[in-house]
Amino acid sequence: IGSPFTDPTGPLPSPDAHFLKVRDHARNVLFQTHFTQNSWHNFAVEVDWTNRTLAVLYSADAVPLEVVQKPTPNLSATAGPDGQGDYHFGVLKLPLVNPADTPTDQGDVVHFGIQEGTTEALLYSGVFVENASGGVSVGRGPTAHPF
Repeated sequence: IGSPFTDPTGPLPSPDAHFLKVRDHARNVLFQTHFTQNSWHNFAVEVDWTNRTLAVLYSADAVPLEVVQKPTPNLSATAGPDGQGDYHFGVLKLPLVNPADTPTDQGDVVHFGIQEGTTEALLYSGVFVENASGGVSVGRGPTAHPF
């Protein structure tokens, strides 16, 4: 969700600012959907560490998950033991560039910039990392086998 870190001389928000995106290791978008407020957005990301592929399942609200991206190569991830088991989940909210900052500070997104919105929230529920060799639970018992 949101516009990429940018100097605000370009048009903001970016055209895809209101989309939830699932990206691979190389930051390619595997799946995106329009973010709707007051809705649950359900995702499953199936990771095949050996073959370096990713599959995505998605649904909204109480609808069972469906495969929206079949296994796709994720070849920029490190092969072998060094690239296995490293999974990150979260939201990275980068600030907007503050034109009043020095050029050096404008490049330091960790410590400088303008953060918009102080009354927003994004809730996570039911975040699991588990073995899915028997399939991915799509809700209320059934499983899907994207592999």
